[in-house]
Amino acid sequence: MQYELNTLGDLLQKAEQFLERKGVQKPRLEAQIIFAASLNLERIQLYTQDDRPLTESEILDLRKLLVRKGDGEPTAYLTGGKEFYGRKFTVNTHTLIPRPETEELCDLVLSNRQHYAESLKILDLATGTGCIGITTALELQKKGHSIEHLYLLDISEFALEVASLNATLLEQANIPYELQQSDWFSSFTVPAPNSIDLIISNPPYVFTNEYEKLDATVKNFEPEIALHAANLDEIITKIANGAKKYLKPEGFLYIETNPAAAAAGLRILNESGFKQTTSHTDLAGREHFISGRN
Repeated sequence: MQYELNTLGDLLQKAEQFLERKGVQKPRLEAQIIFAASLNLERIQLYTQDDRPLTESEILDLRKLLVRKGDGEPTAYLTGGKEFYGRKFTVNTHTLIPRPETEELCDLVLSNRQHYAESLKILDLATGTGCIGITTALELQKKGHSIEHLYLLDISEFALEVASLNATLLEQANIPYELQQSDWFSSFTVPAPNSIDLIISNPPYVFTNEYEKLDATVKNFEPEIALHAANLDEIITKIANGAKKYLKPEGFLYIETNPAAAAAGLRILNESGFKQTTSHTDLAGREHFISGRN
């Protein structure tokens, strides 16, 4: 099809060609996502409105986004959102972009729900966008559990600002929640110890040698504090010791971890007094998660 200059269809075609020259994977899809977000359209509308002329302002905004994408910036930061477990979560450069494997962490928590009480208090430690705690709470509620309270903890006040935006999903479901800034459990306040049913955490777990080799699209844009673990054993120990203090008897701890560190993580959970400690594989067969019971 022949497009007129500066129509949506013409510029979308040029954007795809630009991203392809820049070496961007799946340039057509990436261009569609960027255009749809910038123009506030559904992707199908990019083609039903392909002969629509774009304004100078719209073209300028698109060019800025395409240049950033050409420089390797993740699309989620350009559009300000990422889908996770069927819901749209706000993200920015202060938060890690939610990964598909972390959806598997939520699946793991949900798969064990026959062992949970009807009414639950949940803690999402190192919450970032809040996607893990929010998703788990909403999905458990859908399955008949009452969510008494959800705590979202992070060391970064900027990450908590993003989590607060995503917490509107909780408000719509009438789930009580609280955001707290804390370096692990150091500043965590709760009405009583041993009162949490589920603690879930996706801490930084990329080893230093791995971090140095990360793709530039990750290393140059996503927050190092959410990725890099200089001493993962120390992090898991802090999580385990704090969880022992705040979990109810028979409460559960779930951690996403480096597959190369799963065995060490289980050892730490055992030494901390957890029982029923288990490693769990992801869809790729890697031991990506560990769990234990208080």
